[in-house]
Amino acid sequence: MIPHDVHHRLQILQFFARHGVAATGEAFGVSRRTLYRWKRGLTQAGGDPQALAARSSPATASSWHTTYALDACDITHWWTYPRSPKMNAHAERFNRTLQEQFMDDHEDLLFDDLAAVNRKLADWLLAYHTVLPHHSLGRQSSVQFLIQHQPECQRWWTYTRP
Repeated sequence: MIPHDVHHRLQILQFFARHGVAATGEAFGVSRRTLYRWKRGLTQAGGDPQALAARSSPATASSWHTTYALDACDITHWWTYPRSPKMNAHAERFNRTLQEQFMDDHEDLLFDDLAAVNRKLADWLLAYHTVLPHHSLGRQSSVQFLIQHQPECQRWWTYTRP
């Protein structure tokens, strides 16, 4: 038995063969690139319709696997906003700062006393955001900068817990 998604894609490819790219794109909302990818996959599989089966991407599969593992440990997984590449760059830069300014100095405690590392990390984060001046913010702390320039800021990290 052919799964519904495969059957639908076969119908779209048959329509494409009869009516062309423009009509198929307009009728089904499928891009030219997708049509040719499906057609190539079907040809490479020797006409086996299972080549058209929807597959999850490795990113989706690993994301699901990670979420499953986090749920098992009751750990909250925070996501960045969709289509916000700048936010990811800032997060990665902060991770580097955290590594260089805190973790490198406290790595020995990480394996011996995790609770102590967490307490020290909380103190460091508090100082980093409220006391330490940042060159890029005109020698102000992050909190001072936000209060001065965006007092109504309401953009928070996405909470994903049900």
